[in-house]
Amino acid sequence: MANFRKRGNKWYFQIYTGVDPFTGKKKFTSKGGFKTKKEAQMAAAEVEKEVSRVMG
Repeated sequence: MANFRKRGNKWYFQIYTGVDPFTGKKKFTSKGGFKTKKEAQMAAAEVEKEVSRVMG
């Protein structure tokens, strides 16, 4: 599940990607600079698809 926020006039997302096996800490991926929330949602969906493919 992704979180979406607006910074100034740009949107960004943050996605939980699992736990680091060495440190036990939560890992997140984030990316920003999107003009619209819809663009951020589409990019987040691609990242979530890739994460789920890798994590199996």
